[in-house]
Amino acid sequence: MALSNQHFAGRAPALSQHNVTASKHGQYHSQVLVNGDTKKVLCCGLACSEIFSGPLLGRCLMSGHEYEQQAIENLLRGENAQTLSVHTSAGVPAAMSTFLEALSKHLPWSYSDWFCSLQSEGASAVLAAVDLSFQLRTEKEAKRWKVGVASTSYHGPPSTALGSKTTLFSKSEVQMMYPCPSPFDSPEEMELKFSEYVKWLDNHCSDLASILIEPQWGSSQCAFVFPPALLEKYMVEAKKRNLIVICDEIMCGMGRHGAAKTLFLTKALHLQRHVDIITFGKSIATGAFPLSGCVVKNGGGDFNARGKTVMQSHTYSGSCVRGLMAAVEVLNILDAYFRNDDAVPNFDINSKGKLMHQLLEGIAEKSKGLFVVNGQGLMWGMMLNKDTCAKGNLDVSEVMESLKEECNKQDVLPYFVPVGGIMVTPLFDVDKGVLKDIGTKLALAIESVVKKSL
Repeated sequence: MALSNQHFAGRAPALSQHNVTASKHGQYHSQVLVNGDTKKVLCCGLACSEIFSGPLLGRCLMSGHEYEQQAIENLLRGENAQTLSVHTSAGVPAAMSTFLEALSKHLPWSYSDWFCSLQSEGASAVLAAVDLSFQLRTEKEAKRWKVGVASTSYHGPPSTALGSKTTLFSKSEVQMMYPCPSPFDSPEEMELKFSEYVKWLDNHCSDLASILIEPQWGSSQCAFVFPPALLEKYMVEAKKRNLIVICDEIMCGMGRHGAAKTLFLTKALHLQRHVDIITFGKSIATGAFPLSGCVVKNGGGDFNARGKTVMQSHTYSGSCVRGLMAAVEVLNILDAYFRNDDAVPNFDINSKGKLMHQLLEGIAEKSKGLFVVNGQGLMWGMMLNKDTCAKGNLDVSEVMESLKEECNKQDVLPYFVPVGGIMVTPLFDVDKGVLKDIGTKLALAIESVVKKSL
């Protein structure tokens, strides 16, 4: 039997026993189940939290491992040891400079007074970006201290996520919801929502410091891609009113978008001139170490002159040396990939994305309208069609429970999202044969759901 872990309160009701992931091989996880049995699960979701596997992951972790090993040997001898972490009030580790140099190669701007805030996960990176947008305001604009958030925006746990409707921490005092497109809108409906957005801006811009935009949605719209031309119109209208534009690329960034060989989707779409702050994260330190953050286009000199500091900071903001060292390796590997350097594998994200689209569309076409497909690159989603559910008198939560059950039977684990649907976000070095296995297993699971539901 697996050791008890029921006193960990995570993504299951309190005092639930959790399956244990004992080992990994690429997308495949070896799990020890609650009843003590073992099984191999094809994990294809995981919310963009990992990026590489196998030798490439080992390469990203090796330099940090050797560094830590030397530090441990020195500690055991009672000698002066290399810094593994440092409280942010005392300074930063030497690895910070190397990390910033590696990050600078990927920035979509050429300003010299850019700066970044480092955090531990996605939600805190978004909060840091919003914090900085408030602080970038001058004294004359001090009354503009609210942020515009899309009506379907979601990032992180409901208690802290901007866009969430929960009242904890009084988010309602600082966020205002603006109309945004959905995957079920026609082009005409999207234009109508844009017109409503412009009116919304006119009514509220005097209170707003910034607008938070997801160029490709995560959990709230199952990887729906904001139509690029419409996205630019949203940004332009915000800039006309002197608002700071924040792009949340926690999930769609790191080159996962496949739209071009760039780290940030904003740059791939040639929209960087409209954007002031971009979030990044999750897999930047491979997923083995928690690291995220946001980068600000410019204004560091003014920030310094006014004596401003980042309010959204904490003990471990950029303090973990191994996380920074892993991130340097990831950023350098991606830089080489973007430059078509033969020293690193060709991840061929665009081609893999086309295969994913083909596989998932094939499944959706057989779902009798129950699912629609969204996505690009290596970030895809299958979203429940609420209209189909309504016509069939289906309860979304019951359909989702059925889907979880059928996926479990097929030993496949996508990322189940609260809005009703799944996300598939494979590793960059995934084999196309594994992508086909994902498609086959999901097809069988969804076929069973459709038979039971419609």
